[in-house]
Amino acid sequence: MAKAPCIRVEKTYGEKTIVIAKRIGLLERDLRVQREQDYLYIPLIRKPQKAELKELETNLPQFEVLQREFLERVERPPRLVDQLSDKLPPHLLASLPHAIDFVGDIAVVEVPP
Repeated sequence: MAKAPCIRVEKTYGEKTIVIAKRIGLLERDLRVQREQDYLYIPLIRKPQKAELKELETNLPQFEVLQREFLERVERPPRLVDQLSDKLPPHLLASLPHAIDFVGDIAVVEVPP
């Protein structure tokens, strides 16, 4: 867990806040956004400066800047297609399965014709 500054907003303004934070270069992409009841806590790389606070105030009806503990974002393992992209020609890559479903110990794989 890592402590970071964040913006607390109502869930209805979450997406808009993320877009604004990204645009002004404040969004911390290595930490996960947290949800608590009707609020989202969006991690920032640092506390907003005056101009950045003005931008937030102009676009959001209500928000708070706080400090909070966040879980780090877990990187997803690379997809099979990505791992084989330099080893197989494109026509064979297109025939790789894109999803696998598991039912107990059985894997259900859809293979294109």
